[in-house]
Amino acid sequence: MATGTKKLGKLYGVGVGPGDPELITLKGLKVLKAVSYVFTASSAKNEYSLSSRTIEPHLDDKKQLINLSFSMQKDTAVREKYWEKNSLLVLEKLREGKDVAFVTVGDPMTYSTFGYLMRTILEKEPETDIEIIPGITSYQAAAAAAKVVLSENNQNLFVMSGVEGIELLKNAPSDFLRSLNNIVVLKVYKKYGKIMKSLKELGLVDRAILVSNCTLKNETIKLGPELDGTSNQYPPYFSLLLIRKNEN
Repeated sequence: MATGTKKLGKLYGVGVGPGDPELITLKGLKVLKAVSYVFTASSAKNEYSLSSRTIEPHLDDKKQLINLSFSMQKDTAVREKYWEKNSLLVLEKLREGKDVAFVTVGDPMTYSTFGYLMRTILEKEPETDIEIIPGITSYQAAAAAAKVVLSENNQNLFVMSGVEGIELLKNAPSDFLRSLNNIVVLKVYKKYGKIMKSLKELGLVDRAILVSNCTLKNETIKLGPELDGTSNQYPPYFSLLLIRKNEN
């Protein structure tokens, strides 16, 4: 139950797209201009927030931005401490009766910190009113930048995280791998060398497209023949792979 006599404010999860300030939806922008506080997210290792930089051009100087640091460590217990701490900071404003927004790069329901925060808040205040504003995902923007059709007709699209490499594909039954038409590998940063080695073993390097810093000024697109299948060099942090197993 909400504490005191005030009604809980409303929490909005707002996807602000891949980084270009012009790719925020009209509805998302309307919410950001209406709420009392906007929470952004950054890594506990630094205070850089792409979501903050994406929305700042649209907000007036009086808008109260609050940055929340989240741990990216594998240790769940460590990450849960940050979810707990940050949920209390958001709840403090909600319990004052204030409407607030938590902005996330891409979409709030796709590999987003918002999901963890939302669940933690609901554990404490099950009656919290939550509305989610979807955003353009990084792989949608990357496909547009590379002019690659992700799927059409009866084709399928397989989206996976590269945080642990792509062992799922390497170890999958051959009929499963053959059934995949199009593959997206997100979060390829630290495991890039391992991922490229796996793609080489699967014969998919020439079908891969590496898109980095999509929609930003330093965006780069590298096609399969340009990629080193054994490289141990990290690409930029905001990088993903598009893999078209079939021709467009």
